[in-house]
Amino acid sequence: MPKTKYFYQGMPLIEYCRLHNLDYPYIYARIRRMEKNKIVITEEIMHEIVSKAKRKMKVYMFKGMPLNTYCKKFNISYKRVYRKIKKLESLNIVISEEILEKIIKAVQNTTTFQIIYYWEGMPLIEYCKLHNIPYDDILWRIKHDDRDVSLSIKIGTAIELYLPKGIKYYVGDMPFIEFCKKENLSYDLGIRLLRRKYEMPYVIQYLRKRKDKILQKEIKEFLLTNLNHEDLLLDFAQENHFSITNVKNVIKEGIPLGNAIMLIFYLGTENEFHLKSISMKTVKEVVSLLKKNERLSLEELLLLDGMGFIEYRYFIKKEMTNLIRATLARHISTSEGIYRNAY
Repeated sequence: MPKTKYFYQGMPLIEYCRLHNLDYPYIYARIRRMEKNKIVITEEIMHEIVSKAKRKMKVYMFKGMPLNTYCKKFNISYKRVYRKIKKLESLNIVISEEILEKIIKAVQNTTTFQIIYYWEGMPLIEYCKLHNIPYDDILWRIKHDDRDVSLSIKIGTAIELYLPKGIKYYVGDMPFIEFCKKENLSYDLGIRLLRRKYEMPYVIQYLRKRKDKILQKEIKEFLLTNLNHEDLLLDFAQENHFSITNVKNVIKEGIPLGNAIMLIFYLGTENEFHLKSISMKTVKEVVSLLKKNERLSLEELLLLDGMGFIEYRYFIKKEMTNLIRATLARHISTSEGIYRNAY
Protein backbone atom coordinates (compact mmCIF):
# COMPACT_ATOMS: atom_id res chain seq x y z
CA MET A 1 0.00 0.00 0.00
CA PRO A 2 1.54 3.37 -0.96
CA LYS A 3 2.65 5.58 1.92
CA THR A 4 0.40 8.58 2.62
CA LYS A 5 2.42 11.73 2.00
CA TYR A 6 0.09 14.53 3.09
CA PHE A 7 -1.61 14.86 6.47
CA TYR A 8 -3.99 17.43 7.93
CA GLN A 9 -5.26 17.67 11.49
CA GLY A 10 -3.79 14.30 12.43
CA MET A 11 -5.22 12.26 9.54
CA PRO A 12 -4.36 11.57 5.89
CA LEU A 13 -5.39 14.54 3.77
CA ILE A 14 -7.48 12.40 1.41
CA GLU A 15 -9.49 11.01 4.37
CA TYR A 16 -10.02 14.53 5.73
CA CYS A 17 -11.36 15.62 2.33
CA ARG A 18 -13.74 12.66 2.14
CA LEU A 19 -14.97 13.35 5.69
CA HIS A 20 -15.63 17.06 4.97
CA ASN A 21 -16.81 16.72 1.32
CA LEU A 22 -13.83 18.73 0.01
CA ASP A 23 -12.39 18.61 -3.51
CA TYR A 24 -9.24 16.51 -2.94
CA PRO A 25 -7.94 16.76 -6.55
CA TYR A 26 -8.12 20.57 -6.34
CA ILE A 27 -6.18 20.62 -3.02
CA TYR A 28 -3.65 18.06 -4.26
CA ALA A 29 -3.04 20.04 -7.48
CA ARG A 30 -2.36 23.23 -5.47
CA ILE A 31 0.11 21.40 -3.20
CA ARG A 32 1.96 19.86 -6.17
CA ARG A 33 2.13 23.25 -7.92
CA MET A 34 3.70 24.81 -4.83
CA GLU A 35 6.18 21.94 -4.44
CA LYS A 36 7.26 22.37 -8.08
CA ASN A 37 8.03 26.01 -7.22
CA LYS A 38 10.26 24.81 -4.32
CA ILE A 39 7.75 25.88 -1.63
CA VAL A 40 7.86 23.77 1.53
CA ILE A 41 4.35 22.74 2.59
CA THR A 42 4.19 23.72 6.26
CA GLU A 43 1.17 23.24 8.52
CA GLU A 44 0.30 26.93 8.06
CA ILE A 45 0.40 26.68 4.24
CA MET A 46 -1.63 23.45 4.33
CA HIS A 47 -4.24 25.18 6.52
CA GLU A 48 -4.41 28.08 4.04
CA ILE A 49 -4.92 25.69 1.07
CA VAL A 50 -7.67 23.72 2.87
CA SER A 51 -9.38 26.94 4.06
CA LYS A 52 -9.48 28.26 0.49
CA ALA A 53 -10.97 24.96 -0.70
CA LYS A 54 -13.68 25.30 1.98
CA ARG A 55 -14.50 28.82 0.76
CA LYS A 56 -14.74 27.55 -2.83
CA MET A 57 -16.86 24.58 -1.78
CA LYS A 58 -20.54 24.71 -2.60
CA VAL A 59 -22.68 21.92 -1.22
CA TYR A 60 -25.62 21.04 -3.47
CA MET A 61 -28.60 19.60 -1.59
CA PHE A 62 -31.09 17.14 -3.12
CA LYS A 63 -33.97 15.34 -1.43
CA GLY A 64 -32.80 16.60 1.98
CA MET A 65 -29.19 15.36 1.70
CA PRO A 66 -25.90 16.49 0.09
CA LEU A 67 -25.96 15.69 -3.63
CA ASN A 68 -22.78 13.58 -3.54
CA THR A 69 -24.31 11.46 -0.71
CA TYR A 70 -27.48 11.01 -2.78
CA CYS A 71 -25.44 9.94 -5.83
CA LYS A 72 -23.45 7.39 -3.78
CA LYS A 73 -26.65 5.99 -2.25
CA PHE A 74 -28.31 5.43 -5.64
CA ASN A 75 -25.15 4.56 -7.60
CA ILE A 76 -25.25 7.68 -9.82
CA SER A 77 -22.08 9.20 -11.30
CA TYR A 78 -21.54 12.34 -9.20
CA LYS A 79 -18.77 13.51 -11.56
CA ARG A 80 -21.13 13.55 -14.55
CA VAL A 81 -23.85 15.31 -12.54
CA TYR A 82 -21.31 17.87 -11.26
CA ARG A 83 -20.02 18.60 -14.79
CA LYS A 84 -23.56 19.30 -16.01
CA ILE A 85 -24.21 21.57 -13.01
CA LYS A 86 -21.07 23.60 -13.75
CA LYS A 87 -22.02 23.88 -17.42
CA LEU A 88 -25.43 25.30 -16.50
CA GLU A 89 -23.96 27.65 -13.89
CA SER A 90 -21.62 29.03 -16.55
CA LEU A 91 -24.82 30.10 -18.36
CA ASN A 92 -25.98 31.90 -15.17
CA ILE A 93 -28.73 29.34 -14.58
CA VAL A 94 -29.72 28.96 -10.91
CA ILE A 95 -29.52 25.31 -9.90
CA SER A 96 -32.87 24.55 -8.25
CA GLU A 97 -33.97 21.13 -6.99
CA GLU A 98 -36.20 20.81 -10.08
CA ILE A 99 -33.21 21.31 -12.39
CA LEU A 100 -31.10 18.91 -10.29
CA GLU A 101 -33.79 16.27 -10.72
CA LYS A 102 -33.69 16.69 -14.51
CA ILE A 103 -29.87 16.48 -14.54
CA ILE A 104 -29.93 13.28 -12.45
CA LYS A 105 -32.58 11.70 -14.70
CA ALA A 106 -30.53 12.65 -17.76
CA VAL A 107 -27.41 11.03 -16.27
CA GLN A 108 -29.37 7.91 -15.28
CA ASN A 109 -30.95 7.62 -18.74
CA THR A 110 -27.72 8.70 -20.50
CA THR A 111 -29.72 11.25 -22.49
CA THR A 112 -28.87 14.83 -23.35
CA PHE A 113 -30.17 17.29 -20.75
CA GLN A 114 -32.44 19.86 -22.36
CA ILE A 115 -32.36 23.33 -20.81
CA ILE A 116 -35.87 24.73 -20.31
CA TYR A 117 -35.80 28.53 -20.29
CA TYR A 118 -38.51 30.48 -18.48
CA TRP A 119 -39.78 34.02 -19.09
CA GLU A 120 -42.52 35.89 -17.24
CA GLY A 121 -43.48 32.79 -15.25
CA MET A 122 -43.88 30.39 -18.21
CA PRO A 123 -41.63 28.25 -20.43
CA LEU A 124 -39.95 30.50 -23.03
CA ILE A 125 -41.31 28.39 -25.88
CA GLU A 126 -44.88 29.00 -24.64
CA TYR A 127 -44.18 32.73 -24.25
CA CYS A 128 -42.90 32.90 -27.85
CA LYS A 129 -46.00 31.09 -29.18
CA LEU A 130 -48.26 33.44 -27.22
CA HIS A 131 -46.57 36.59 -28.62
CA ASN A 132 -45.84 35.23 -32.10
CA ILE A 133 -42.04 35.41 -31.63
CA PRO A 134 -39.75 32.93 -33.47
CA TYR A 135 -38.50 30.65 -30.66
CA ASP A 136 -35.53 29.26 -32.63
CA ASP A 137 -34.27 32.80 -33.33
CA ILE A 138 -34.48 33.64 -29.62
CA LEU A 139 -32.50 30.47 -28.73
CA TRP A 140 -29.86 31.35 -31.34
CA ARG A 141 -29.48 34.88 -29.94
CA ILE A 142 -29.21 33.60 -26.34
CA LYS A 143 -26.55 31.06 -27.34
CA HIS A 144 -24.46 33.63 -29.25
CA ASP A 145 -24.78 36.43 -26.66
CA ASP A 146 -21.26 36.29 -25.20
CA ARG A 147 -21.72 39.19 -22.76
CA ASP A 148 -20.92 38.53 -19.09
CA VAL A 149 -24.51 39.15 -17.96
CA SER A 150 -27.29 37.10 -16.35
CA LEU A 151 -29.39 34.72 -18.44
CA SER A 152 -32.54 36.84 -17.88
CA ILE A 153 -30.83 39.86 -19.47
CA LYS A 154 -29.80 37.76 -22.48
CA ILE A 155 -33.36 36.48 -22.92
CA GLY A 156 -34.80 39.97 -22.40
CA THR A 157 -32.43 41.48 -24.98
CA ALA A 158 -33.40 38.86 -27.55
CA ILE A 159 -37.14 39.25 -26.93
CA GLU A 160 -37.05 43.07 -27.06
CA LEU A 161 -35.86 42.85 -30.67
CA TYR A 162 -39.20 41.29 -31.61
CA LEU A 163 -41.50 43.50 -29.52
CA PRO A 164 -43.57 46.12 -31.38
CA LYS A 165 -42.11 49.62 -31.49
CA GLY A 166 -42.97 51.77 -28.49
CA ILE A 167 -42.90 48.90 -25.97
CA LYS A 168 -39.21 49.35 -25.10
CA TYR A 169 -38.46 50.93 -21.74
CA TYR A 170 -35.83 53.53 -20.85
CA VAL A 171 -34.44 55.15 -17.70
CA GLY A 172 -33.45 58.56 -19.02
CA ASP A 173 -31.49 57.83 -22.18
CA MET A 174 -30.45 54.37 -20.98
CA PRO A 175 -32.36 51.23 -22.04
CA PHE A 176 -34.01 49.66 -19.00
CA ILE A 177 -32.19 46.39 -19.59
CA GLU A 178 -28.80 48.14 -19.44
CA PHE A 179 -29.88 50.06 -16.33
CA CYS A 180 -30.76 46.78 -14.59
CA LYS A 181 -27.43 45.28 -15.61
CA LYS A 182 -25.54 48.32 -14.26
CA GLU A 183 -27.35 48.27 -10.89
CA ASN A 184 -27.63 44.46 -10.66
CA LEU A 185 -31.43 44.55 -10.50
CA SER A 186 -33.91 41.89 -11.65
CA TYR A 187 -34.77 42.86 -15.24
CA ASP A 188 -37.32 40.05 -15.57
CA LEU A 189 -39.30 41.26 -12.52
CA GLY A 190 -38.98 44.92 -13.60
CA ILE A 191 -40.46 44.21 -17.03
CA ARG A 192 -43.40 42.34 -15.45
CA LEU A 193 -44.15 45.31 -13.19
CA LEU A 194 -43.89 47.81 -16.07
CA ARG A 195 -46.29 45.76 -18.19
CA ARG A 196 -48.75 45.81 -15.31
CA LYS A 197 -48.72 49.61 -15.72
CA TYR A 198 -46.57 50.46 -12.66
CA GLU A 199 -44.63 53.75 -13.03
CA MET A 200 -40.89 53.54 -13.69
CA PRO A 201 -39.83 55.38 -10.43
CA TYR A 202 -41.88 52.92 -8.35
CA VAL A 203 -40.43 49.92 -10.23
CA ILE A 204 -36.83 51.10 -9.68
CA GLN A 205 -37.45 51.78 -5.99
CA TYR A 206 -39.09 48.36 -5.56
CA LEU A 207 -36.24 46.53 -7.34
CA ARG A 208 -33.58 48.30 -5.25
CA LYS A 209 -35.37 47.50 -1.99
CA ARG A 210 -35.77 43.88 -3.07
CA LYS A 211 -32.06 43.62 -3.96
CA ASP A 212 -31.06 45.06 -0.55
CA LYS A 213 -33.45 42.71 1.25
CA ILE A 214 -32.06 39.64 -0.55
CA LEU A 215 -28.49 40.76 0.14
CA GLN A 216 -29.22 41.32 3.85
CA LYS A 217 -30.83 37.88 4.09
CA GLU A 218 -27.87 36.16 2.36
CA ILE A 219 -25.34 37.95 4.58
CA LYS A 220 -27.25 37.08 7.76
CA GLU A 221 -27.49 33.41 6.73
CA PHE A 222 -23.74 33.37 5.94
CA LEU A 223 -22.80 34.94 9.30
CA LEU A 224 -25.12 32.70 11.33
CA THR A 225 -23.82 29.59 9.52
CA ASN A 226 -20.19 30.56 10.11
CA LEU A 227 -20.30 31.97 13.66
CA ASN A 228 -17.48 29.59 14.68
CA HIS A 229 -15.33 29.84 11.51
CA GLU A 230 -12.76 32.48 12.39
CA ASP A 231 -10.97 32.55 9.03
CA LEU A 232 -14.23 33.06 7.05
CA LEU A 233 -15.42 35.77 9.45
CA LEU A 234 -12.13 37.69 9.23
CA ASP A 235 -12.19 37.42 5.42
CA PHE A 236 -15.75 38.80 5.47
CA ALA A 237 -14.69 41.69 7.74
CA GLN A 238 -11.78 42.66 5.47
CA GLU A 239 -13.80 42.36 2.24
CA ASN A 240 -16.53 44.61 3.70
CA HIS A 241 -14.08 47.23 5.01
CA PHE A 242 -14.50 46.66 8.73
CA SER A 243 -12.11 48.30 11.19
CA ILE A 244 -10.18 45.26 12.48
CA THR A 245 -9.05 47.31 15.50
CA ASN A 246 -12.70 47.97 16.31
CA VAL A 247 -13.50 44.26 15.94
CA LYS A 248 -10.73 43.42 18.45
CA ASN A 249 -12.03 46.06 20.89
CA VAL A 250 -15.52 44.55 20.73
CA ILE A 251 -14.06 41.08 21.42
CA LYS A 252 -12.24 42.49 24.49
CA GLU A 253 -15.69 43.29 25.94
CA GLY A 254 -16.38 39.54 26.05
CA ILE A 255 -18.35 39.25 22.79
CA PRO A 256 -17.37 36.31 20.50
CA LEU A 257 -15.92 37.13 17.06
CA GLY A 258 -19.03 36.05 15.09
CA ASN A 259 -21.36 38.15 17.22
CA ALA A 260 -18.92 41.09 17.08
CA ILE A 261 -18.99 40.98 13.26
CA MET A 262 -22.81 40.92 13.25
CA LEU A 263 -22.98 43.81 15.75
CA ILE A 264 -20.73 45.99 13.58
CA PHE A 265 -22.49 44.98 10.35
CA TYR A 266 -25.98 45.87 11.59
CA LEU A 267 -25.31 48.70 14.06
CA GLY A 268 -21.99 50.12 12.85
CA THR A 269 -21.27 53.27 10.83
CA GLU A 270 -18.33 54.48 8.74
CA ASN A 271 -15.50 56.13 10.70
CA GLU A 272 -13.17 58.88 9.47
CA PHE A 273 -11.04 56.28 7.64
CA HIS A 274 -14.15 54.98 5.75
CA LEU A 275 -14.06 51.73 7.74
CA LYS A 276 -17.13 50.23 9.35
CA SER A 277 -17.04 50.37 13.14
CA ILE A 278 -19.35 50.58 16.14
CA SER A 279 -19.19 52.94 19.13
CA MET A 280 -18.05 51.28 22.34
CA LYS A 281 -21.03 52.90 24.08
CA THR A 282 -23.38 50.79 21.94
CA VAL A 283 -21.26 47.70 22.61
CA LYS A 284 -21.46 48.29 26.38
CA GLU A 285 -25.26 48.62 26.11
CA VAL A 286 -25.40 45.22 24.38
CA VAL A 287 -23.07 43.70 27.01
CA SER A 288 -25.29 45.08 29.78
CA LEU A 289 -28.28 43.39 28.12
CA LEU A 290 -26.38 40.07 28.08
CA LYS A 291 -25.58 40.45 31.79
CA LYS A 292 -29.07 41.64 32.74
CA ASN A 293 -30.58 39.47 35.49
CA GLU A 294 -34.12 40.75 34.97
CA ARG A 295 -36.52 39.39 32.39
CA LEU A 296 -35.76 40.87 28.96
CA SER A 297 -38.46 42.48 26.85
CA LEU A 298 -39.44 40.95 23.50
CA GLU A 299 -37.77 43.89 21.74
CA GLU A 300 -34.49 43.27 23.61
CA LEU A 301 -34.64 39.54 22.88
CA LEU A 302 -35.19 40.16 19.17
CA LEU A 303 -32.21 42.56 19.11
CA LEU A 304 -29.91 39.94 20.66
CA ASP A 305 -31.20 37.24 18.30
CA GLY A 306 -30.54 39.56 15.35
CA MET A 307 -26.95 39.93 16.54
CA GLY A 308 -26.45 36.16 16.38
CA PHE A 309 -27.09 35.26 20.04
CA ILE A 310 -29.34 32.39 18.98
CA GLU A 311 -29.54 30.94 22.52
CA TYR A 312 -32.22 33.59 23.19
CA ARG A 313 -34.64 32.09 20.63
CA TYR A 314 -36.25 29.88 23.28
CA PHE A 315 -37.21 32.99 25.29
CA ILE A 316 -38.48 34.75 22.14
CA LYS A 317 -40.73 31.76 21.41
CA LYS A 318 -41.97 31.85 25.01
CA GLU A 319 -42.65 35.61 24.91
CA MET A 320 -44.43 35.33 21.54
CA THR A 321 -46.62 32.48 22.87
CA ASN A 322 -47.55 34.56 25.94
CA LEU A 323 -48.32 37.57 23.73
CA ILE A 324 -50.59 35.51 21.45
CA ARG A 325 -52.41 33.98 24.46
CA ALA A 326 -52.93 37.42 26.04
CA THR A 327 -54.23 38.85 22.75
CA LEU A 328 -56.65 35.93 22.29
CA ALA A 329 -57.84 36.24 25.90
CA ARG A 330 -58.55 39.96 25.41
CA HIS A 331 -60.36 39.25 22.15
CA ILE A 332 -62.51 36.50 23.72
CA SER A 333 -63.27 38.70 26.74
CA THR A 334 -64.32 41.62 24.51
CA SER A 335 -66.47 39.34 22.33
CA GLU A 336 -68.24 37.89 25.39
CA GLY A 337 -68.94 41.43 26.70
CA ILE A 338 -70.44 42.47 23.38
CA TYR A 339 -72.55 39.28 23.32
CA ARG A 340 -73.87 39.83 26.87
CA ASN A 341 -74.70 43.50 26.15
CA ALA A 342 -76.65 42.49 23.05
CA TYR A 343 -79.08 40.51 25.21
